[in-house]
Amino acid sequence: MKALQYLKILLYVIVIEYGCNYKPSKKERIGPHNLIVVAMDTAAFYKLDIRNRSVNMQSLADTTMKVLKRRLTKIGIDEDMLDISENGKLIEIKIWNLLQQDITVAEVNNMLRNGNLSFWETFNASELTSCLISANKILEDLMVNDTTRINKNDSVNGNAIHNLLVQADPLFKLLSIPRNDEGPVTIKVAEGPVLGSAILEDTAKVGAYFRIHQIRALFPLNLKFMWERPNNKNEPRYQLIALKVPLPKGFAPLSGNIITEAWTEFQSGESHPDIAIGMTPVAGSIWARLTADNIGKNIAIVVDGMVYSAPQVLGRIERGRSTITGNFDVHEAKDMATILSSGYIPVPIKIVKETIEN
Repeated sequence: MKALQYLKILLYVIVIEYGCNYKPSKKERIGPHNLIVVAMDTAAFYKLDIRNRSVNMQSLADTTMKVLKRRLTKIGIDEDMLDISENGKLIEIKIWNLLQQDITVAEVNNMLRNGNLSFWETFNASELTSCLISANKILEDLMVNDTTRINKNDSVNGNAIHNLLVQADPLFKLLSIPRNDEGPVTIKVAEGPVLGSAILEDTAKVGAYFRIHQIRALFPLNLKFMWERPNNKNEPRYQLIALKVPLPKGFAPLSGNIITEAWTEFQSGESHPDIAIGMTPVAGSIWARLTADNIGKNIAIVVDGMVYSAPQVLGRIERGRSTITGNFDVHEAKDMATILSSGYIPVPIKIVKETIEN
């Protein structure tokens, strides 16, 4: 009888031990697979590293791979059908049976971005109106001088072009700003950090104008121009936002690996979802101080170099909570929440190869 009891106990122990250590076999990987190669810009990482620390490149690659894997599995990719490995500064992502998993390559590519969320103080546009008027005038003079030089042997044609350019308002023709054309040029600006707006095709030219030495010198040293994500998708216009850069380092007051959670939510009466975020305790403390210092002003919320919103601060915000608005559709908001909640990739990355291999 005792022998039978001992046998039962032994069998019980064996079952428990086997159950704890049992790992189901991986699903079979057959047929072609999608290969996406992502490059890490480690040179840029050194410039972005605020503390000037020495960087363990293997640790950097491991972190990047973990974040990417977390994102891709969150959008529904079977972990058994996914391989992520590194080769120097390249990260290879192999996905088997992608189409059978009802995931598109575009959805995958959308996950392959830094997800760098940052918060910036801003200028009020009214502080910069005289700079904008002067910039427009300098551009006129530069263009007139250049045209006169080119057409110095053709005075009639030169005068015609001269008159055309003087009337063209080269900056204001591209950067739409509410203004009064009767008498001296004056700009009517609303409260907030928006300097003006432009269509996508003109944003690069406006940026080039502001990089001209004589024009950049008109503006404060701690001003950073950045475009805002358009709210109207049918007639998209990009608003130019005036960010205030802390000197001398030039980094955002709050950025990096600061998010603990992100989710989508609908405000009462709204048809588009917002993205709610929760911050780490340290980031929450910085956020509370930043909002307290900017009551009545605007703080720009930036993701990967584009402003998503620049709300006015109504009061000190405690516990690291905030909301990102931006006329998102449900899929966009869900994807952004996935990216932010999966972790921050500290090194700039970009896709350098996409193919299907057997």
